[in-house]
Amino acid sequence: HWGAGGGGEPVLEEAPADPGFNCFVLFVDGHLFAAGGKSIRRWTLSKDTGKFERDASTKLSSRVHSISQSSAGGLLVGLGDGTLEVRCQELKLVQDFNVHNGPVSVVAAYDRGFVTGAASGQLVRWNLRGGDEGLEEVWRKSHSGRIVGAAFGGGDTLISGALDGTVRAWDFATGESKFNIPGHKAWLGSICTQANGGLLVTDGRDNAVYMYDFRGSNVAAEDRGDTFDEEEE
Repeated sequence: HWGAGGGGEPVLEEAPADPGFNCFVLFVDGHLFAAGGKSIRRWTLSKDTGKFERDASTKLSSRVHSISQSSAGGLLVGLGDGTLEVRCQELKLVQDFNVHNGPVSVVAAYDRGFVTGAASGQLVRWNLRGGDEGLEEVWRKSHSGRIVGAAFGGGDTLISGALDGTVRAWDFATGESKFNIPGHKAWLGSICTQANGGLLVTDGRDNAVYMYDFRGSNVAAEDRGDTFDEEEE
């Protein structure tokens, strides 16, 4: 992690706990979380030194495949065995749910539950039943490749992207498809939406970044694609 000063002084340099596995990072309320392999670690920004100091860690039962912030400010952790874990910022386990038969590649929170995506291409909306009653499946849809991103697109729309190269928009309440956006000629890497749902950006293994502008347009999806040579990435 690099400081904000003009000199670019690093404030954290540390090797991953489990080298050889993907590392997922999240910054919440002054804490930096890094998850990789079968572990999660936490660093807190020191007001005295201006650097991150590691102050918590925990081991997991299965490999991490996704991480995001919960609606309560804690962590949602998707594991390789199909489990979704809810953890507090101190990394203690609060709840866990069996949501898929394989790796949970995407997880996103909303006020009443979660949306999860799987390596199998399944995309599921879940409602919390309350207490210890578990989850209620609201709807289930699918891509033909691993889900790599899910984001709320404004209004009542959920946007998902997958390794099949497609981006899809769903009615969040019913799960009905609103429209599909083909574009990337290779694996789609990630998606990002503007807070008010006006802009959507995707990138992919075809060295392309696409921006879709929904603001004041009568067109379902208006896109602008720019490709980059590998030297310009």
